[in-house]
This record gives sequence, structure tokens and C-alpha cells, in this order.
Amino acid sequence: MPAISLRHRCYLSFDRADESRAQAFREEFDVGGEWLFTRGETIPGYILDGTDVASLGRRMREFYLADSTVTIVLVGQKTWQNRSVEAELIGSLQKSETAQANGLLAIRLLHRSATLRLPERLRLNLESGYARFQLYPDNAFELSGWIDQAYTQRTRGLTLLRNPATLSA
Repeated sequence: MPAISLRHRCYLSFDRADESRAQAFREEFDVGGEWLFTRGETIPGYILDGTDVASLGRRMREFYLADSTVTIVLVGQKTWQNRSVEAELIGSLQKSETAQANGLLAIRLLHRSATLRLPERLRLNLESGYARFQLYPDNAFELSGWIDQAYTQRTRGLTLLRNPATLSA
């Protein structure tokens, strides 16, 4: 598949159990390796420790999300319970004087018939209309359109954004 030109850098969030699917997603849609990036192995405990959502969001922005404008959550069977995904959502949705919240796009990795539970923060933003949930894209053009829509929500959908001050259980 030919590479497409994208204007938005996207942070790819996923559960480690879905790492091979996430890698396949990157290989299929980010041929040049220029617009999709991830956290790498794991987020160190010192970043995840504590219960202050605002501080966690700032640390995630500083260390992982600084140059991203859209966060893509690859939703698999255990994504809902992953602490790193929760932290990435907190950082992605945090607004500050120097940074806008990221647009948010969720993409289902599993077959449609599989039961799927969503991370609470993602669910809240899907229900409010800030985030979008899509099945796996058929092609790069389709994915590019979804990313553009998520990017647009950064400014148009700010009143819809939900980033509670408490951590999910």
C-alpha cells in the first residue's frame, strides 16, 4: 500500500498484549515511520505513581505526548484495564496554557463479535461525542479521514471533552 501524507502526528496507545497487532498497524499505515509513535516498552513506575491526575497528565505530556496532536487507542480485549493506557488518555486529554488536548480516535482490533470493554475515560469521551470509535480501517485514506476528524475535535469539540480528576479503578 502506498504511503499517505498526513499532517498530524499521532500517538498510538495500546495494551502490551496487543503489541503484535499494534506493530502490524504501524507497518500497514505508517510506511515511512514518520507520523505514528508509541511509548516503547513500558512507562516507568515513577511516572505512573501517585493519584494526582493533573500531575500524571503533565508528566505524560512532557515525556511521551509533547509533539502529538491526535491519540489513537487500539482497543483490544484487555485495553480497558491497562494503567499505561489510562495514563496516556489522561495526558492526551489534558489542556494547559501551552498545549491543547489531543484529538481522540479509538480503533477496534478485535473481530466485531468479540465482547469489548472500554477504558472508562475513553468511554466517557465517546459518549460525549469528543472521541470517535471505528472498526479497523480498510485503507490509509480512510484512516487519514478519521485522524483529520479527531484533530478537528481538538478545537470544535472542547466542550465535549471529559477528563475526570480521578483515576479509573
